[in-house]
Amino acid sequence: RHGISEYATYDTHFKLLFANGNSEIYKYIPNATLEPKNKDKIIYNDSLVNYLENFWTGYNYADFDEGYKADFVLNAKICKIYDMYYKKTNDSRFKERRDYLLKWLAYKEMNDGAYVEGIPPDKGILTTVRVIEPIINMNFENKNKALSYIKKEVSGIDYNITTNKEKDVVKVASLIPYLYELNLINDSQLNDYINYVLEKQRQDGKWG
Repeated sequence: RHGISEYATYDTHFKLLFANGNSEIYKYIPNATLEPKNKDKIIYNDSLVNYLENFWTGYNYADFDEGYKADFVLNAKICKIYDMYYKKTNDSRFKERRDYLLKWLAYKEMNDGAYVEGIPPDKGILTTVRVIEPIINMNFENKNKALSYIKKEVSGIDYNITTNKEKDVVKVASLIPYLYELNLINDSQLNDYINYVLEKQRQDGKWG
């Protein structure tokens, strides 16, 4: 539907260099350094696995609708699921797919550690924490770069809340459980975030 810009999101022959929600720039890599060993679907006698494999593109898992085809959050979750399947079954196919997805997520990460979503894509802290959360305890080579990006963005949010310049209450509310679980905010910051969200609530109980 979106031509090469749709295919480039997940194919390892393309590396995203720039995205701002309005436009995107990719670098074409003729000899990609990352290719899955096996592009075939995993055939396994399990309803969840069989369902998930319907979305395998040969490079990643993508929902075949109008959404962003790289869908890093979805792939991080599937990585976690297949890690659990490998530990339960000792089937090497799950380990192979898990390890490949970890490499693919590192490969597709932007240079500053951020992940993107949307069409056209835009990077953001919420997308990035949702990617990192399922794989934080796995052998993910670019974890520290992503965490550095998140911490930098958190500093900006802290400043905006303190100076009453923060405008995105939905973003802040959505971030709270992820940042707390990943130990990326302390108790004082947590209270500031919660108080900010509560202060923005209207008299009718709604936000916005």
